[in-house]
Parts: sequence; structure tokens; C-alpha cells
Amino acid sequence: MKLWAIADATNIDAVEAVCRAGKSDVVIHLRDSSRTGKELLAVAERMSAIARAHGSKLMLGCAYEVGLRVKVDGFHGWKSPGKIGKRLFSAPVHDSDEVRRAIDRRADILLVSPIFATPGKGSARGLDALREARALAPNAKIYALGGVDASTARACIDAGADGIAAIRAIFSAPDPAEAAMALLRSMG
Repeated sequence: MKLWAIADATNIDAVEAVCRAGKSDVVIHLRDSSRTGKELLAVAERMSAIARAHGSKLMLGCAYEVGLRVKVDGFHGWKSPGKIGKRLFSAPVHDSDEVRRAIDRRADILLVSPIFATPGKGSARGLDALREARALAPNAKIYALGGVDASTARACIDAGADGIAAIRAIFSAPDPAEAAMALLRSMG
């Protein structure tokens, strides 16, 4: 799993194209607070089916009770139920205290952000944030999030990330599947 694609219900067609292109190198992270109940359940079921069909994984970052009804590979976020059985638990980390907190909660995966300038996400932390997270959490999977694109993805890997997480770099691209493949190629 090298590419963590953060999507909502508006991205379903693009999610399918990205999973088809990247297969087992892709994690889909469903994050959609605008939908609830049956509507969100239907989206989660659809994304779960897409992920399974292509060997990808699905993480849920909203309405965690939905994840108990749909086949998801794990949960993301501080408000999530955390580690449940064999399901993965990922946490957003914005400083070293959050890295330690995530490890204390047995997080499998850390989304370190913002690495580069990202609209509305505060000051960029730079590649040193990845190096620090790797030193504090040597056994966790670490993903670089925030302003990462094909021109900067390799630097993130070299700084200690296992992969990159993206929203705009994939879902704002004219061809999300090609954008995903460019990101995967750039990581090596």
C-alpha cells in the first residue's frame, strides 16, 4: 500500500478508476461527513465492493458505525473506535505529541501532515516531520499528506514515509487514474 487516496461520495467513479490502475498499492479512505444513514451506508458498500474487486483496501474516516456493518479494512481518526480485531487503525498526526498518542492507541498507520503547503491546513511541516515520525514510530506505516504531488513524492519516501496520501493530487486531476499512476511511479 503506497497510495492513500482520500475520497468522498462524489469520487466514486474516480475511486474505481484509481483502484483499477493501482490495485493492491491503493488504500481508499472514505471521508464524507455530508452524508449519513442509508445514503452513507450505500456509498461505503459501493466503495468496499470496488476496493475488494481490485485488491485495494478501504479505510473509513466517518460514521464509524457504518464500518461495523460494511466490510472495511480499518478506521481512521481520533474519534474512531481505534483498533478492533484485525482491522487497521490510522491516525492523523500534526506534531510529535500526536505521534506518541497514536502509538499509545496502537495505531498501525500515521498520516503525517501537512508536509507541504496546503490550503487551509496551517504551516507546512516539511520533510523533517516524516523523519521525526519515523524515529518515534519505527514500526508504524507512515504516509505523507498535504501538498504532496508526483514531483515531491519521492522526497517523502526518502525522508521515511512508506507512501503518500492525497486528495487534490488525485481527485482534482483531469484523469484520476493517470494521476494515481504518476504518484505511484514517482515513489519508485
